[in-house]
Amino acid sequence: MKCNHCGHIDISEINTDYNVPYTAGYNNSGTVIYIDSRLPEIFIDSQGQKVDVHKYLIIHEVAEKALKDELKLDYNTAHSLAMATQAQALTRDKINYDEYYGFLQKYVNYDIQPEDFENVPPDLDISPYVADGLTEVVNKIKRIQKEEK
Repeated sequence: MKCNHCGHIDISEINTDYNVPYTAGYNNSGTVIYIDSRLPEIFIDSQGQKVDVHKYLIIHEVAEKALKDELKLDYNTAHSLAMATQAQALTRDKINYDEYYGFLQKYVNYDIQPEDFENVPPDLDISPYVADGLTEVVNKIKRIQKEEK
């Protein structure tokens, strides 16, 4: 996750080619942020402002992965802090938090469907699903990842 030369976080790729359960995630090494291919990159808020949805998901995923890996925080703590970081970024950019999350919730499916597994990233970090106790989801992702190797 850290650049070997300067110590900065090294996200080398943002990938939107896959279906990602719960909309976004990262690979095991933290070098790729995955955003679900079905999620639009932009929405127009009630003020007519274009909101870059992906930007705030990237902020969340980078913060979460760094907190887990660098500070060794458990997933739930890292996720909560990443949510706060994402909310702060939205506020800083004068984007209505409720509108952003309202838009996002149209695409976040907590009742994961079979199509969510049709095209899962081969190196998706499954630790968030493990931490949430989603045994069936974890097993499906592991099966798919094993088949793709």
